Amino acid sequence: MKRFIYVVLMALLFVGNANAGPWWGDLDIEDDLTVGGNAVITGTIAGSNLSDTNTGDNAKSSLYSPNTTKLENWVCVTDPAFGAKGDYDGATGTDNTVAIQAAIDYAETVIASEDGYPQVTASVFIPAGNFYIASGSSLTLKQGVEIYGAGRNATWITHGGGSVPLFTTETSDVSHSWWSLSDISLVGAGATSTYGVWAFRSYFDCGLYRVNIQNFNCGAYFNWCWTFVIDNCDINYNIDNNLEFYSSPDVRIVDTRVRGAGGHNLYVEKPSGGNGVIAFNVKNCPFNISGKSGIYLKDVGQINIEGCSFENNNKDEADNGSCLTQTGARGALNVNGCYFTSTRTTTNPETLHNTSAIYSEDGLVSVSNTLFNSTGTNDGNFEYIFEMDTGVDNLNLENNLVTIDNSTITTEFSIANSATKISVIPTETGAITSSTDALDAGGDLRVVTVSENVTIGGIINGQAGQILNIVKTSTADTLIIEHDENVAGSQDILTNTGSDITVNTYGGVTLYCSGLTWFEISESYQPNSTITTSTDNLPVSGDIRTVFVDATAGSIIIGGITGGFKGQLLSIVKTTATNSLTIEHFEEVGTQEIYTNTSADIVITNYGGVTLSCTGPSWFVVQP
Repeated sequence: MKRFIYVVLMALLFVGNANAGPWWGDLDIEDDLTVGGNAVITGTIAGSNLSDTNTGDNAKSSLYSPNTTKLENWVCVTDPAFGAKGDYDGATGTDNTVAIQAAIDYAETVIASEDGYPQVTASVFIPAGNFYIASGSSLTLKQGVEIYGAGRNATWITHGGGSVPLFTTETSDVSHSWWSLSDISLVGAGATSTYGVWAFRSYFDCGLYRVNIQNFNCGAYFNWCWTFVIDNCDINYNIDNNLEFYSSPDVRIVDTRVRGAGGHNLYVEKPSGGNGVIAFNVKNCPFNISGKSGIYLKDVGQINIEGCSFENNNKDEADNGSCLTQTGARGALNVNGCYFTSTRTTTNPETLHNTSAIYSEDGLVSVSNTLFNSTGTNDGNFEYIFEMDTGVDNLNLENNLVTIDNSTITTEFSIANSATKISVIPTETGAITSSTDALDAGGDLRVVTVSENVTIGGIINGQAGQILNIVKTSTADTLIIEHDENVAGSQDILTNTGSDITVNTYGGVTLYCSGLTWFEISESYQPNSTITTSTDNLPVSGDIRTVFVDATAGSIIIGGITGGFKGQLLSIVKTTATNSLTIEHFEEVGTQEIYTNTSADIVITNYGGVTLSCTGPSWFVVQP
């Protein structure tokens, strides 16, 4: 079968070349080229080796364009009709501006001849290699033309600078829609390469998929780009801002690393007279390391930020340099399941206007399920966690955790408007340091840590179905859970041994509330597992609550987790005194990242462990 396909394709190639034009195909992958369940092209087409499957991020070609399931109207830039060469060695190479632009323009003519988009699109394929675009030159994106490479680690386009973008749409005041860039890396010449991508009025179904952009003055600029998608990209270490959006509603940025900008990692603005910015959605993206803000918003109507991390922002200690900054007219800022940490090293944070985790000038701010960790060195903590200016009239906080390891923080809140309504729903984690017959479990409390001599004789405010973990976090002192103490006004605790529980070292109990009474849950009702080797994807599906680590045979490293769900609590417990257990901070290797409350790896050399809480895309250490 493979040989037959190869012969057919070579025959098509010959016909295409005989007609002195590029080779075009209209191949239904699912029907025509299915081998062992994978879409496959085997052989050499127009001088480009496409022998690969469409599985995996580093495959030579995904073969599918983002908006179609067929290889409709596609051409390769190294076809003799165009003659592009991926021969740039870092110093010299062929200028491919004319060749690649000719392929894009040719694709556009085919769309026009076949009744146009969106029913018809055309794909331009750039095979593996490093293709040079000379200084002062740009490539113009055309409506309906999808450009894809052989994988972002295989296809590179290097720009020579010259104060122009690498890729640009036409500047005319008309729609430039249905274009995309996929599976490719764009490298600039520093500040003289103005933008990796510059797009104007790209209204519908445009996007970047698995694209790397680095070393431009600005990674990518979008103005009046509606329904734009950036998916699984790396847009890092550009001179000023990594990403800029203006007058662009209904944007979706997902699973994309946006880090290391000299300015802001992401800048979003509604200019005066521009289109309103609403339904702007950012999910599962690290916005770590930036000279200014991780995300900076100006006059933005509504933005949703979920599962993102902000670490080591405002490195230049700039004004309005918070991790997340919202300025200008009234807007709605929604933050859920994120992680903010301060690792700044300034010696005087109080002299700066904004050194906050979240700063807002106006509107509604809602923050939930988010961890704030202020552990900067040399007095480099956040000045505030939440800094709300006079225009903010509602601040809603639900199930957040703030860890402060340095006393230089001024306060968790700075509220300039005394009329601002603040709604705070307690975090699920608490701590006690003294004995009590009325442990308050209100607010759906899930974890209580104990580090002193403590006796607990009863609980109040528990709800039917609530599960509470009481965890002793030190080897010193003693924790006592009293059985059936019958304290007036409290909910009784019934242990499964019928007697008091005494914990002298690390450990604790898990209790279940029936409404009137709390019951100890035996180990058989707590799903658990044991590991003896290192892993970057610790499996915890099935509501695993405890993972025991047996390091008898050697030290163990955990770099990531898989299978967790939002709200799941997990204890990782080292059960041996020999060797070490390392919990790696933000290693970027697992399906779900781990964020520690010190922003550094946690190393346990004796008995002990950590407790983590899952936000859905990530895990956060809530107790070391």
